[in-house]
Amino acid sequence: PSEAETSSISTGTRQNLLGTLRFWKPLLGLGALSCVMSAALWSCSGRWLAASREDGSSILKSADLVTLASEAVEQQPAARQVLGRATPTKEACPWMGTTQVTNQMKCNDGSYCFGWGCCASRSHVAKCPPDNPVMCKEKLCEGDYCCEKDCTYFGGPRSCPTTRSTGAYRLQSVGKWCNPQKGILWQGVDQMCETRCDHVPGCVYYTVYANGWCQISNTCMEQASQDPVATIHVKIDVTRVLFVGNSFTYVNDLPYQLMTVAASLGRTVEAEGSTIGGCTLYRQEACHDERTAELMDNRTWDYIVLQEYSILPALNITRQTYFYPAISDFVSQKKKAKIVMYQTWGYHDGYPSLCFDETYQPDCWPFGGLRELLQPACEANASSHINSFPCMGYALARAYFSALRFGADMVFPAGLAWMAAQGVREVPANCKAAIDMEYAEPFELNLLPPADELRGLSMYLIVGGGYDKHQTKIAQYLNALTLYATLFQESPEGASPPDCRDNCFGNDWTSQPGPMENTPSAAILLKLQQVAAQVVSYCGRACSPAWQVKA
Repeated sequence: PSEAETSSISTGTRQNLLGTLRFWKPLLGLGALSCVMSAALWSCSGRWLAASREDGSSILKSADLVTLASEAVEQQPAARQVLGRATPTKEACPWMGTTQVTNQMKCNDGSYCFGWGCCASRSHVAKCPPDNPVMCKEKLCEGDYCCEKDCTYFGGPRSCPTTRSTGAYRLQSVGKWCNPQKGILWQGVDQMCETRCDHVPGCVYYTVYANGWCQISNTCMEQASQDPVATIHVKIDVTRVLFVGNSFTYVNDLPYQLMTVAASLGRTVEAEGSTIGGCTLYRQEACHDERTAELMDNRTWDYIVLQEYSILPALNITRQTYFYPAISDFVSQKKKAKIVMYQTWGYHDGYPSLCFDETYQPDCWPFGGLRELLQPACEANASSHINSFPCMGYALARAYFSALRFGADMVFPAGLAWMAAQGVREVPANCKAAIDMEYAEPFELNLLPPADELRGLSMYLIVGGGYDKHQTKIAQYLNALTLYATLFQESPEGASPPDCRDNCFGNDWTSQPGPMENTPSAAILLKLQQVAAQVVSYCGRACSPAWQVKA
């Protein structure tokens, strides 16, 4: 969005919203990178990055021998406590926000449709589309409220009489405006911009201009404004989260889903991301990546969520070469933030072979890709320990929990939530033993009982009729619920349904439905919320050494 939009305000004409609009857009971040990395085999802090021995002993022998499960949960059933429950906030005035899709209306019966008048038989309009974001006060559009950019000729904006602004804001800048990377959440003419911010999920910043234009955003990159009296205001009570990862983070928009889940439970989260498709965390360290450097050097974060390339932590040689050095570097740069490891999930059928033929971006893998690093094992016909979903899930769990030994503060156990949702009752003994041999410390994983109600839920995107490794919108929603429970130590029960703003897909790579299409039943959503809370509760101190149950 450009600040120039503030001078192009519609003054009374409304577009005729007809037909169904479908979007086709390329997946951001999967193209080739423009940066050029140094070929030196040194990390940001100057450590030599030659791989350690295959058994990993040079890294892990000095670690304290701790059974993570015994830290997580006492064996007596009475000691296993549950997370406290957040208080859901009812969306008292839904018209203060918008849908996420151009020309899409939300009706008061909860449905979505396209075309002006489409809500006439659905209890009338509840939310306007982002291209005409202001619901006007007077019902002058076929007996319903009008949606405009400017409601000057329609009685002004429809206000929210049930609540007043909390006043929990401070003035941040004068003569500037916010240019967020991910776009503005809401903009239009509204003299009550602060009250508007109170009711737009995820609003952290609002900018007010002399002509009455109001811009609302979750993030803010300040730029000089053409309006010398433009003012930026920021909410005071905000939890700030930086995501560093790849498509497991940005496909179906984990940052935005966390933001909306938190907003529905009465919390405000500011979420920013530095993500590159198909890339390693090592390549995204601040000394290698300009975006990460900018966000870590110039901003203050409460949490930094790190997500590694999907299969990489499950393999010992790539774990030693890329994963552990990257964690150590982020720990050294974190300032006051807590490092949260985003434990990802196994592929639908695991990975049956150690022979890789995947293409990769060389500058994302400076010490060689999976094919090069695993070539000796491939040529020796070594067996794969990760040849099924439970085995790969266990391997990833071990790897991400071991990151606590390298200075990470917490583990966000999305992969364990997936195991419960996929009905995993136990990890096969043979692969478990083989994976455990790669670590010096013992590890016991108490799996959450399977959530049979979720069996058959579409968790993986479909490509060419087969399962891809990437997450559907509902699966990313489960991830967001689990992250919420991890960060706030509260159950996400009562959270709003899944929502999405960027890189939103249905159950395959070719469809991009509206944010709320194909939402599961209320019973399924509640079960997902309960699974997220129970997984984090089971995990306890294994996910966060400072973990405590809220009263």
